[in-house]
Amino acid sequence: MERRVFLGMVPAVLASSASGFAQGRGRAQGPGLTPEQRAPVTSTPPGARDRFVGVYRLVVYQPHGDRPTGRIYYDAAGHMGALLHQPDRTPLPDNPTIDDYRAATQGLVAYYGTYDVDPATGRVVHHIEAASNPAWIGTDFFRWYAFEGNRLTLRTNPSSSNPLVWERLPDK
Repeated sequence: MERRVFLGMVPAVLASSASGFAQGRGRAQGPGLTPEQRAPVTSTPPGARDRFVGVYRLVVYQPHGDRPTGRIYYDAAGHMGALLHQPDRTPLPDNPTIDDYRAATQGLVAYYGTYDVDPATGRVVHHIEAASNPAWIGTDFFRWYAFEGNRLTLRTNPSSSNPLVWERLPDK
């Protein structure tokens, strides 16, 4: 298969494999949300980012079974990034086929941008600047958050039964 044909197929492959993780993009949506929870978040009160700052590893995410693989980071200046992928991916062979590429990117989610925190509604909003799925660029991912010790739980809506649980890594 020609390289340009394969590259034209990559966005569709990525979009189909990671659509569940991308729920909650654009304006906050979902049944039972209050008008305050639906409102966009475009600024962060002073000090609200302090609790987020750090690098976290993914410890719970059901689509990846009992061994989720991922990192998310937040910095004090308001930048963030996330990468999730299937555990035990097979390396590409020397002459990969389209099926090899498809298998290697199955479930891959990567994006970065800026973030704002709304402590009043318990939301963090990821403003996407670049992503594995080009359709996400320029959108906002709304996440409802909770901290417990060194763990950060993110949900795509307040009542989600499939949260992502992240554990903060030591600074050193």
